[in-house]
Amino acid sequence: MQKRKSIGTDSDRALLLDFQATLETKPEKAIKLEKDALAQIETITADNARLVSNLHANLGGLYRMNAHPNLAREHMEKSISLLDQFNLLHINDSIPQIANYALIFPENILLTLFFMSMNTIFTCFRICENSYK
Repeated sequence: MQKRKSIGTDSDRALLLDFQATLETKPEKAIKLEKDALAQIETITADNARLVSNLHANLGGLYRMNAHPNLAREHMEKSISLLDQFNLLHINDSIPQIANYALIFPENILLTLFFMSMNTIFTCFRICENSYK
């Protein structure tokens, strides 16, 4: 399905590559699969913004785990930016993305809080508070 553009949608192919990346044991291969997943989506729209945001968050997480903090930051910020741009900060997916970013890059906590709705802020604080116990 990945090789043939005539089968499934761009989002279907991206989701399959994302799933394959989660199963991959080699970090370099998982990163390549996530990058390939992002490459499937040529134009970000309201219909695929949530998926693209998740792909960026996943790629950022892989970069972070493999000691590439600048690339991790770039993709995590892109993820949150897409949620903001498409008015998706209120969805459940935003909570772990924003909380991960805030915990990994605490110097940007004010910027992170700016992106969050009040409801998400309180949820994030509960997650952060519990992670320090």
